Amino acid sequence: MLVPDRAAAILGWLPLYLFVAWGLVIGLAAWLMEHPAAPTHRTPPEE
Repeated sequence: MLVPDRAAAILGWLPLYLFVAWGLVIGLAAWLMEHPAAPTHRTPPEE
C-alpha cells in the first residue's frame, strides 16, 4: 500500500521541519531583542 510509505515520508520530514521552524522563531526573537526598534512615540509639545 502507498499510504504507509507516504506516512513514513511525512514523519521523516516532520522533525526536520519543526527544528528549522523553531530555530527561525528563536533566532528572530533573539535578533529583535538585540536590536530593539526605534521608539515610535513623539515627545509631547511644550506649552
